[in-house]
Amino acid sequence: MEDVTSFSNITYHETSFNAVTEIMYTSVELENTSSEVLRGPILVGVQNISSVNVSLTNIDGTLPGGTPYYDISHLLTGSTWDPTEVLSGFSLQFSNPNQEQFDFDIVIYADYLESITGAATVNEGSTYTLDLEASDFNVTSWQINWGDGTNSTITGGVLTATHTYADGPNNYTITTTATDGTDTYATNDIAVTVVNIDPVLTISGAANALKNITYTLDLSAIDPGDDTLTEWVINWGDGTTPQTVPGSTMSVDHIFTASGDFTISATATDEDGTYNSNTLDVHVSEVFLIENSDFVVEHRYEFTLDGVTDAIEIPTYDLFFDTNDSVSINDAFELALVDSNGDSVVGTIMAGRDAFFNQTEGETVRLGGGAIYNAGTGVVTIDVTHLLAGTSLTMIARLVNNDDDTTTSVGLAENLTFLATSLPSSTLHNNSNTSDTTPQPINLSELEDVTDSIRVDYTVTSFNEDTDRLDG
Repeated sequence: MEDVTSFSNITYHETSFNAVTEIMYTSVELENTSSEVLRGPILVGVQNISSVNVSLTNIDGTLPGGTPYYDISHLLTGSTWDPTEVLSGFSLQFSNPNQEQFDFDIVIYADYLESITGAATVNEGSTYTLDLEASDFNVTSWQINWGDGTNSTITGGVLTATHTYADGPNNYTITTTATDGTDTYATNDIAVTVVNIDPVLTISGAANALKNITYTLDLSAIDPGDDTLTEWVINWGDGTTPQTVPGSTMSVDHIFTASGDFTISATATDEDGTYNSNTLDVHVSEVFLIENSDFVVEHRYEFTLDGVTDAIEIPTYDLFFDTNDSVSINDAFELALVDSNGDSVVGTIMAGRDAFFNQTEGETVRLGGGAIYNAGTGVVTIDVTHLLAGTSLTMIARLVNNDDDTTTSVGLAENLTFLATSLPSSTLHNNSNTSDTTPQPINLSELEDVTDSIRVDYTVTSFNEDTDRLDG
């Protein structure tokens, strides 16, 4: 039993005195002003009577501390004394033979269950926690109806219970009962709103694609709720009609028929609404080279020089160097213009090389005579005014790979651009080193092995296909 006097509002009503029995009657009304659900027995005791000649009479018992009490449990409308419930219809009876005025204090005792507590809202798929507390009540088990068709039994001294509501939006009412092995008591109810959470939609795929080649887009949806996607709608960003696929689709293919930069977006729909994915930027190249594990990966443009072309442009896109292998020979991208014999017909970056353009991983761009490189646009231009019309030529774009990384790549235009305008004379420089130095005899007996004292750094990498020579 607990002293719950502070939970109650006490109101006195009719007062009467029987001169024959010398008993004073005072009618009392009690209201549960707390938020607690109290259960019987409900005992009303009297303490601190100011006169020794006055005593409480016709009592139902005495508490261990000597306080006399009345048991008013029969006034409960059910098994509990609920918040705001008023108990009335009983009187205190005082034996007062000397008809004295006196003071006294009322105390109220009851067993009580504290109200179950929990949040008013919870996200679908998230854990909901219900607090269960009992005072002076030997709870052996709780029965919980979560309102969504599921029930839980909690035994022992556990003071919390958890539940996951599978889907929202929904509204449920939690009801509970507690038992002490003999009797079962209902507690208050809790209304819970389960909130729908938008699924997280993710589209993913390569940042580079090839014109007229199948591109694959991966689709992913993460939803904490028990929702089912019915469809995806993909906007490829290239002006084509958005593509609708079933909600269970994990990937979808598309063919870009034009080169350029495109932004892919998507929406997906379930029973609760339609949602947006992230966006994905894709660069579509005419030609795309990636080194993989090959030593050389190349693309060749074969043509016959006409009588009006003075320069040739080679558009390049998104040159990317894989730097995971930092101790081997560097990757390189280079351009060469050769004749039908495989010999270079323009100034090269260095003697013995066939390339007029070289971009090596971590190094500055190397240009041969008559070459221009626009780093902002990726366009390389080579002067051909010195070549005869009708010459059969091959423009070679190549990646050179002699290390263990595999994702160095570059995009290329499908066709070369032939210019009928000569390049400014100021650009017709020649960075190639054509001077040869006659080697002097070496006295090997005077040399020592100093490898351990030397640090080796690899710089420019170049490959000459005519001579099959790799320079690193």
